[in-house]
Amino acid sequence: MKALTLALFLGTSSLFATAQDIKETEVPSVVMNSFKSQFTDAQKPEWEKLNDKYEVEFEQGTAERSVVLDASGKVLMQKLEIENTEVPAAIANALKQNYNGYELDEAEKIEYNGQTYYEVELSRWFVLSKELVFSADGKETTLPF
Repeated sequence: MKALTLALFLGTSSLFATAQDIKETEVPSVVMNSFKSQFTDAQKPEWEKLNDKYEVEFEQGTAERSVVLDASGKVLMQKLEIENTEVPAAIANALKQNYNGYELDEAEKIEYNGQTYYEVELSRWFVLSKELVFSADGKETTLPF
């Protein structure tokens, strides 16, 4: 999951520029209140400032999640770690067809601007080989940020 989170961070950095870790006390109250009201059962939040936006990684139950909020507290993007079996059939079929011989290690569901994407980590021979992004209909794509 850490490699996937790093990849997503690097992918989002082009949209949100550079990030720096910040303490919870440095998060504006409007952002903190919005986060806490929407994710009441969040555990172990870790905050980063991304120019004028805030990313928080946290655990929710057994899943790892992260969200990006703007300075007004609006959620701009959500990432949710999912079980490999939760990858849509269209994506599973694309993986079988185009990446035969690779093993699906991890998957995340990403909600951004009303669209759903899935990022998958594939490995071959116990080495991380590929990180791919798919639209919900199974087409390989890139994240729009």
